[in-house]
Amino acid sequence: MKKNTAAIMLALQIALFACTTWAAETSPHFSNGYTCVTCHYTNLFLGIKGVDCLTCHKPGDPYGRKKAFTQADFADPFRTYTSSYAPSQYQSSHSWIANYTVPKAGALPPGNPAMTWDCDASAATNEVYCTRCHNVHQPLQPEEELAKMKPLLRMANDQDQMCLDCHRQRDTVDHATGSHPVGVSYGGTGSLVARKPAEFRNPPVNSNPSNPTSAMQLKGGMVLCTTCHGVHNTDSSSATFDSFTSVLAKSDGYLLRSDLKGATAESLNICTNCHIKPNHNKKGQNIQCADCHAGHVDTADGSIPNVYLIRRFMNISTQYGKVSNSPSFYQYTASRRNWNSSDPSKPGVCQVCHVVPIAGYPADHAVKDNATVCMKCHSHAATFSHGAGGSGGCGTATSCHGTRQSHKTHVSGEILALACSECHDINSFPLFKDSRNLANTTVCTNCHSADAVALAKQYWKYPGSSTGTAGSWMVVEGEKSFCGSCHDAT
Repeated sequence: MKKNTAAIMLALQIALFACTTWAAETSPHFSNGYTCVTCHYTNLFLGIKGVDCLTCHKPGDPYGRKKAFTQADFADPFRTYTSSYAPSQYQSSHSWIANYTVPKAGALPPGNPAMTWDCDASAATNEVYCTRCHNVHQPLQPEEELAKMKPLLRMANDQDQMCLDCHRQRDTVDHATGSHPVGVSYGGTGSLVARKPAEFRNPPVNSNPSNPTSAMQLKGGMVLCTTCHGVHNTDSSSATFDSFTSVLAKSDGYLLRSDLKGATAESLNICTNCHIKPNHNKKGQNIQCADCHAGHVDTADGSIPNVYLIRRFMNISTQYGKVSNSPSFYQYTASRRNWNSSDPSKPGVCQVCHVVPIAGYPADHAVKDNATVCMKCHSHAATFSHGAGGSGGCGTATSCHGTRQSHKTHVSGEILALACSECHDINSFPLFKDSRNLANTTVCTNCHSADAVALAKQYWKYPGSSTGTAGSWMVVEGEKSFCGSCHDAT
């Protein structure tokens, strides 16, 4: 026993001397009075998997106060941590006390030998902790290599190599796999942004220009994990400056650089910083991108992931009602790529929130299990409101009503270029605004009134008139209205 103790102490002394000499010039842990015994004690030096970094890296400590953490900071958005949480969770830092394997985070044990190292061979190797990623005794390296390994990382991370090692299930360039593409050029030749410039902001726009930490980061022009996510001091808010010295906001633990949802439907969010897509807000619902889409979606039912990263379960609340944990089925394959499903147990995307009306609506509303029928009229580019389908709206020459003579006058730009909604309530039936019945349409007389005779003489000749002289533009009981002189008033 004495021999073993002596051997251990000798090894300890050698290790202390060695680490003091070889690491003195390469690590901040060997400057400003730090020595091996600052962190290591003789009764703990052997048989441990690493020092508790929060012993020093905590508020008020003279050693680690400039990079301080508390138990409230580690992120656990999927609640895999089984012990008690801090009273107030800020969740602004990558977890240092979690299991490696977290399916909802796409997380697996690391594969690179630099991160599979364990001080204690007997310790479980399925845990995340500070020294899994950081090497406080970083060996001498050429300066250009050290630059790729800041701050004190175990391997280069200049292109998110460490992130994509553990989260390798999300290392994909194809969004059809169920995860946002990474490792792709944002605006370079051949990129999606270059091919579809009208659909992307190039470069990405910062939700809060006065805060550089809320900008989307493109390392070498590439979309990577850290384009949207931070690692430490990241609270998913564009309003706060992400640093060790600022006061962060409580967050959900997703470590986003900017806002998951904007303050209003018109505000930028983490998606619209890059994507030019309006939010679903026709009637002020304020349904934003993240209500329906996620950056990463699970296969859930074991089928092929969906191409548009549509959430498997919707949780949406508006002034019109609330949807809680409602399943959504939209697959990449043609047989399940639809919005209006005939299977009540597998509702299409629209059906999650909407009961598709049938009576009094176009026949397309009754069509089930069709990949595109809803999108014919309800375009994402126009917040899904009616009349934005086809190639330019309900009254253009190439869309549903483009052949009507009245639309050439009112809509196409020959004279007035009115929006459809000027005359139609495109979300209800009958479709005329202010209508009591189709034979007495006050929407016409809103403009075609007795006060508008001069305008009528200029632009309109109705049957029986060669001079353009207008008759009674007002609807008079017992007489045909002006509209009825051309239309079947019934």
